[in-house]
Amino acid sequence: MKKNIYTTLTKYLLLILLIITSCTTGSKKLTSKAVFNDSIIAQIYLEKDIAQDKKISMDSLIEYMDYITPEFTNESMLSKYDKILFSEEYLFILENNVNNKAVFIFDLDGKYISKVNSIGQGPGEYSEISDFYYDDKNALIGVLSNSQILRYNLNGEFQDKVNLRKYLISEIAYNNGSIYAYSNSLSNFEDGYSLIVFDEDFNPIYTDYPLNKKLINFPLTFNKRTLSNNQKNVFFNAINNDTIYSVHSDYMDAKYIMNFGEYKFPDSNFKELLEDGEKAIDKLNMLYDSKYILFGIQDYHVTDKYLYINFLKNTMIFHSFYSFDTQKSITFSSSSQNLYPLNVFPVKVISGSYDNNFYMTLDNGFIEHIKFKEEQENISELKDDDPRKIRYNKILKNFDPNNNNTIAVFRLKDF
Repeated sequence: MKKNIYTTLTKYLLLILLIITSCTTGSKKLTSKAVFNDSIIAQIYLEKDIAQDKKISMDSLIEYMDYITPEFTNESMLSKYDKILFSEEYLFILENNVNNKAVFIFDLDGKYISKVNSIGQGPGEYSEISDFYYDDKNALIGVLSNSQILRYNLNGEFQDKVNLRKYLISEIAYNNGSIYAYSNSLSNFEDGYSLIVFDEDFNPIYTDYPLNKKLINFPLTFNKRTLSNNQKNVFFNAINNDTIYSVHSDYMDAKYIMNFGEYKFPDSNFKELLEDGEKAIDKLNMLYDSKYILFGIQDYHVTDKYLYINFLKNTMIFHSFYSFDTQKSITFSSSSQNLYPLNVFPVKVISGSYDNNFYMTLDNGFIEHIKFKEEQENISELKDDDPRKIRYNKILKNFDPNNNNTIAVFRLKDF
């Protein structure tokens, strides 16, 4: 009974706080329509799970795992996967480094199709890539470069360019004809709207979520992604905010609240760090030594059945899966996994989700090490139905370290 009262009070306090924040003076009046509804919101209690830090083997969690090795050709040599997107037909991989700034297109078996590779200063070219999206309705790839969106077809041919520089956009997502953007506001005021939704003609139709400029420019963000897209909905979560919102064309819907209990980083401490600005970096070692989560949710992905989040505590990445069906969570740290599970590979960083599957990138050096270890232990002598033998035959036996890195695609068991 006390827990229910606490949950209800927490929701109303959060709603009041959001309404107060939303009244901040800006370039235009903001009407916040964030919804807190007991029938749709889930408060996920993680304090007990964090304290226990259970020893989890990924074999016990995963129902099915497959592997995709994007084809290695003269046109598709990748070293790092900065962003991965799936569609019904294609796999898209962004590599954004000094030597390679391109979006590569493969089929779902990993066969190379084409790429967007237009580095330069001329028409239809870009000097850098901040982010990208795939518009499945029009079969267009939108590349975000210096707050401009350059659109290309699936053959990598330039179509048009949209100038959104006045919004200072650093992150984008596409869903059902709308473009969702995270904006580093250029407002003359202390606070500015960080979420902007555009229609298919790139007209802004909704803005929300004022963020202080000190927060937007906070140096200890650990490359956090703010927007997440599961092909049905786009979600939003800001740094040091434990609430994940579902974003629509005219309102934000509070969906999931992470309750870290005693491990939540105190708001007063975080406010002091914001005031420190760049000097906050000097306190990083002290922050790592604390018991607190830094700084709330780092990354997250939402499927029809599960919510996945990770967060940073004591220099360790914690992973947590929450089942919408059973309202149960499983939480563990990267260091507490079995280093060599029998059947699957350990989860380090989950890169995304699609159609109730999660996917992650496996480093070739790591896979090569696992292969060497298995062959040392005479894996060939095991029975053919042994999980280790199945994995060996599927991915390790003919593994070529000179290929592109492998992507593991897995589905969770019900829990």
